[in-house]
Amino acid sequence: MTVDKTTVTVRVAVDRFLASAHCRVPTTRRSYGSVLDRLADHVGADRYLGDVTGDELADTLTALWGQSAASTWNQRRAAIANWSAWCTRNGYPAPDLPAAAERQTERHDATRSIDRAAIERLLTRRDVPLREKTLWRMLYETTARAAEILALDIANLELDARPRTCCPGSCAAAPPARSSCPNAAPARPADLRPKTSARTPAAPVSATTGPASCSTTTPAPTPRPAGTCTSYATARPPTSATPTPAYN
Repeated sequence: MTVDKTTVTVRVAVDRFLASAHCRVPTTRRSYGSVLDRLADHVGADRYLGDVTGDELADTLTALWGQSAASTWNQRRAAIANWSAWCTRNGYPAPDLPAAAERQTERHDATRSIDRAAIERLLTRRDVPLREKTLWRMLYETTARAAEILALDIANLELDARPRTCCPGSCAAAPPARSSCPNAAPARPADLRPKTSARTPAAPVSATTGPASCSTTTPAPTPRPAGTCTSYATARPPTSATPTPAYN
């Protein structure tokens, strides 16, 4: 059965191009499809392909992507040109893009980011003022624009929101609201028991007060945290003038 290609509409030509081997790769098919679908909607999807002129293609390209970047313009132009060339090779009466719809010159940014070691070297130079070092550091670390950094004011700084780190032993002394170690165990009270050797006599015992006990095994009337020092007073008879040494 012979197909009359002169009566092919724009939509049919687009669909057949997207289903061809030229668009076998899914990413290529999606890229071409997004451009050609908009082209078909602009010139009229139900129009005969042979009725569309090259100037209409150029006007559509300008209307849809005339204000885009040069790289975007060139990519859209290449998609339309490839579709038109495929149609011509396969016997469809497709128009060609006129010379006026030429490629645009793209500006390639040759800027390269500065190596971090070079930045650190600049920030440690003694001949550079602190103000410039601070500005460079903020620009490098935040990737913000210079105008944004220069517009900052001292009132914008939230010193209380700075992240804090501490070891478990030092968190107990820090205020609870500003400590960053909420799960750290509190510091253990110091052992208040006197350090005596087996041969050193202990201090004289008072007539009314017994020795202080810090032992964690000494029973107490009420439960207390381990390691707390408590003193129990017990009445004792007066001792002689010469105290009897007590050994542990």
